[in-house]
Formats: sequence, C-alpha cells, structure tokens
Amino acid sequence: MSSPNLRVEIRKSWNGHSWGNDYLIHAADMDAGQAFAGQALAFERNMHETVVHFEGIRISTTLVGDRSFRHIPVNNFGLATNGSTNLLPLWNVLRFDFQTADSDPCRKYYRLPIPEVNQDNGNISSAVLSAYQTFFNTFFASLDASTTIVSTKGHVVVGGSPYALVQMRQLHRHKRKKVTIPA
Repeated sequence: MSSPNLRVEIRKSWNGHSWGNDYLIHAADMDAGQAFAGQALAFERNMHETVVHFEGIRISTTLVGDRSFRHIPVNNFGLATNGSTNLLPLWNVLRFDFQTADSDPCRKYYRLPIPEVNQDNGNISSAVLSAYQTFFNTFFASLDASTTIVSTKGHVVVGGSPYALVQMRQLHRHKRKKVTIPA
C-alpha cells in the first residue's frame, strides 16, 4: 500500500457552475505532482466538451496542518466536440471505475457535460466509451513509474474503465441547509 502524499485538484466551470476533480497520488515531490497534473489535465480536456472552461490546478500535500501547495493557472477549454448544443444537465455524469491492486472500489465522476447524441436512454454509446477508454489508457501509460494514483485508502490504481450508464450526482451537496424541527 502506498499512502497518498499529494492531492491534485483540477478546477472547471460552465454555465455558472464551478467544480473540480481531485486525484490522490503518491509522488516524489511537488515537481512530480505538477508533471502528473499536466498529464491529468490533458486526459480531462479530451473528455470534456468545448464549453467547459478549465480554470486552474491546485497541488497540495495530504498531511494535516501542512500548508504546502501550488496553484497553477489554466485558461483552456475542453476538446470534445459533437456538433450539438443539446447537453444533459450537469448532474448527469460519466462514472469512471479505477481498478486497484487489492479490489478497493475507487471511482471518479466527471461532469463533462454529456451531449444528448452520445447517449441513448441513459446508456453512453459504445463509440464514446471506447474513446474515453483510449484517452485513459494513453494517460495511464504516460505516467512516470515513480508517480502512482492511489485510492483514498492508499491502494495503487492499476487500471480503469468508463461505466456505460449515465450516472447522477448532486450539485453543491455540501451547501444544503440543515433542517430544524420546531419544538
């Protein structure tokens, strides 16, 4: 087991919403984390539609109380284009299952947004899934051997694949107001 020592967060925005995906990695130092961040950015840009703006990357340590971090400004857009303006709402996401060496479930949810033409009755088309798989394989193969993606429990990720069904995630799940019951 290789405990994560860095967290890499890629921040994005579209249509008034801002979100990010983070990766827990084990890397030699911040420079190795920054190299990983560039590769992860290239992977994510291939999957995200051209309307998605990539705002920046934050690399930080995972040690409690350690304030070591780097901010890398990014001003890029996604590269995926389908010629359609009909996009599913942002809570519809692509789930990516990462396989770990010891079967620890590790998933990432990507708000792309998903074009209507890329899905049929909630199933993402096989051609699109194949493209996402190719993007991931290229990204994963390009990683330096000394930098590994790990799960929250520290298990090393050894592969990954997209899930065929459109998934749903709530936006701003941490901003819900507490319900108070009157006495």
